[in-house]
This record gives sequence, structure tokens and C-alpha cells, in this order.
Amino acid sequence: MKKIRELRQEKGLTQNELAQILGVNQTAIGKYERGELEPDIEKLKVLSNFFDVTVDYILELEDDFGVRSSNAELSSEEWDIVRSYRSLNPACKDLIKSTLGTLLSNASEKRKDI
Repeated sequence: MKKIRELRQEKGLTQNELAQILGVNQTAIGKYERGELEPDIEKLKVLSNFFDVTVDYILELEDDFGVRSSNAELSSEEWDIVRSYRSLNPACKDLIKSTLGTLLSNASEKRKDI
């Protein structure tokens, strides 16, 4: 399950750190990442919540970030922004959401002036 490795590395975690989060040993994480072993449903739920992705994404049943359709409307640049956002801590995510809200509000006000 290369998605587990990718998600772990995006968060800057070692295999041992992820193992502690899941309550397994480092060997299990290595086996998950090589596809030699699949996490049970409870471990998949923890991974899903921790990395903020769907279980289907972890299992590689969906494409990037839970989009099942192959005709997703995001450009590669937009996907890069989504990936970057997902790697941030919650405080940074809140700051971005707040800033985006302000920008959208300002843009809406300017459209009313036209």
C-alpha cells in the first residue's frame, strides 16, 4: 500500500512513529507499505482519520483525495495546492481557510461594485 508510505512521508513521520499511533510494531508498517500485509478495518479507520483521507484512498480504490470519478475537474496545479494543504498542521489550515474566506468576500464585494 504505497499510499500509506506517501501519507506517512508527507507528514514527516518515521515508520516507528506511525507504528506507535496505530499500536503496532515498525515491522507491520513496513509490511503495510510494501503490500505484504493489510491493516485491519480498525487500523484503516485510524489511518483515515489521522491522514484525513478516505479508507478507499488508502486502499487505492479512489484517485487523489477520494475522488472516484476519473474526470475530476481539478488541474494539476490545483491538485498540488490540495496536496500542500493536506500536509499542513490544523493551525495553518485554519489560517488558510480564514484568508480564503476574506479573499472571497472581498472579491464578491468588488463584483457588486461593477
